[in-house]
Amino acid sequence: MPSGPARPLLLALLAALVLPVAATAATPVLTHVDTPEQVGVDLAGQVRSSRIAGLRAPSTGVQPLPTTWCGGERATDDTADSTLAAGQAYYKLVYAYAADQPDRFAQWQDVLQADVSLIGQYMALQDSSTKSPRFDMGTSCGPQYVDVQAVRLPGSRASYADQFDAIAAAVSVQLGTASGPRNVVTLADGLTNSPAGQLYGLGQTLGGTGADAPGASNPHNSGGLNAMLFVPLGYDPAVAPGQRFYPGFWPEGMLHEMTHTLGAVLPHAPHATSYGHCTDGYDVMCYADGGSSAAPYTTTACPLLTGAQAGMTQTYDCGRDDYFNPSPPAGSYLATHWNVYNSAFEAPCDSLGDACAAAAPTTAAPADAQGQDAAPVDDPAADSRPATTPAAKPAAHTTRRANLALVRRRRTVVRVKVSSRTTSSGQVAHVAARRVALRRRGTYRLTLCAGIVCVTKPLRARRGRAHVPAIVAATARPGPVTLTLHGPGGRATGVLA
Repeated sequence: MPSGPARPLLLALLAALVLPVAATAATPVLTHVDTPEQVGVDLAGQVRSSRIAGLRAPSTGVQPLPTTWCGGERATDDTADSTLAAGQAYYKLVYAYAADQPDRFAQWQDVLQADVSLIGQYMALQDSSTKSPRFDMGTSCGPQYVDVQAVRLPGSRASYADQFDAIAAAVSVQLGTASGPRNVVTLADGLTNSPAGQLYGLGQTLGGTGADAPGASNPHNSGGLNAMLFVPLGYDPAVAPGQRFYPGFWPEGMLHEMTHTLGAVLPHAPHATSYGHCTDGYDVMCYADGGSSAAPYTTTACPLLTGAQAGMTQTYDCGRDDYFNPSPPAGSYLATHWNVYNSAFEAPCDSLGDACAAAAPTTAAPADAQGQDAAPVDDPAADSRPATTPAAKPAAHTTRRANLALVRRRRTVVRVKVSSRTTSSGQVAHVAARRVALRRRGTYRLTLCAGIVCVTKPLRARRGRAHVPAIVAATARPGPVTLTLHGPGGRATGVLA
């Protein structure tokens, strides 16, 4: 839990939540402070389990969004590359830092992209779900990258630490006019006085008349709400919750706060607590928050999924009765009250494309891509190729391989063996396990991308050497093969040409 100056904030929020609900128009209300220990669902782990099983969402066969970001840092909205249509409701992703603190956008860009990718995959894997939150997407690199706006707050860190309203107001001024109803998700970098390693999230929802009304008239469709993730000074996103399988930053925390802004869990829901959560299972929105409720919290009520994630428990509205149900039974609470599935901010998968995909397995290559002719070999000529040369779209049944040079600032950082096999059924890229030389000690992340499918694995450099793990990335749609090394000293990249 937040401590120090954050503690009075928490007490103020709790006090606000027990006040009588206004009898007039719907008004923004801050929800309970949430921490990784409380939001216990392992969203990335569930996505990974589905990939290993080779399961796809029934509504789409496309690949997921990349888990590394591409584009140029911007302090303004990238309207030229936006995928949004006028009037569409959307989430704007913001990286915010105080004027007297360093801009660490480069350290956060990939994990924020990974969060958007993971949320889309997770939502598409829910039983009968054909929707996912709509983000403002599109950068100079393409429509599959989230348009993150970097906001340098005008005041000092001291004026924003643990101050939700002050940050939200300053961000709103710099975002400018929205093209449609807009909610904002902000990564507040270094803007909490919590101890090192401790982070938390907050999200707004609406109270007052009509907050739980069903249909398009529900005020949660109007936007203007904020979700915020607070991290302490110097926090390293490479060790964030969600890093076990993918390079994301606490994706279940981001989805949790976003779901508050969508209008879950409202006071009259069957298993609601007085602090905006539910009590009936292992769920993105359920935990024992200390508030009052009709029943004690339990982790045993969640049913098994039967569709895309067969055998796994339902973790986005356990039981489909408190805040999200694609097809609620007639007369049920979600049929007669606000159902987040019907939110204007939830877009059909068919309109989102890759942003709503469930991935094909990437842990093993197809049978025709395995064996001797798919193994990487050294290609001395590869070292002389420019690392930034785009790869041409390969023809069917081709194999490319190289000892790829990863370059940063025109200087080779490391060489790694990479191969790519393209067949009529898709493409498989492979990094061979080997020992490499790395001058700087520390923990690195190596990301292999085949088209827009990216797989990341960690490696640790000690005494100038590191062991590169084997990595496989598979895609049904062939595309450029890229390799990126993140770690001490920045980023090195290469393209298999």
